[in-house]
Amino acid sequence: MTRRTFLGSSLALALPSFGASREWRLGINTYCLRFERWNDRQLFDYCVKQKLDAIFLQDSIDPGLMDPKHWAEVRAWSRDTGLHIETGGGGILPKSVDLIPKSVATLSKNIERAAAMGSPIVRALLAGDRYSMPDAGPVNYTEH
Repeated sequence: MTRRTFLGSSLALALPSFGASREWRLGINTYCLRFERWNDRQLFDYCVKQKLDAIFLQDSIDPGLMDPKHWAEVRAWSRDTGLHIETGGGGILPKSVDLIPKSVATLSKNIERAAAMGSPIVRALLAGDRYSMPDAGPVNYTEH
């Protein structure tokens, strides 16, 4: 790809196409602010101050992280500030087969948390290579 085709493609994506409009939200992944050690309210306030449209709460250190009352507060902050919210949890790939139920429980809790906060997605970290996968033994693809 040449610079000319790259710029042409970028320009085509930036222009609305024949009356169709898109809403592009500008937001921040709070992981990039982890060194500040802010709670969720401070992160929301920062995003409002920066006039952002969205917040991705990643790896929150808020004391209320797993408290359903806090989830309701976060949802209210999102609604009151007009910030689109997305969130999730940490890694869910177990190191051994016997840890799979714990990973499923963690993912289920993160789904519950995200839904309560108003997040349309749940971020989850998975390993990208087969060496990180637990040894499940041989797989028979003919069984249902």
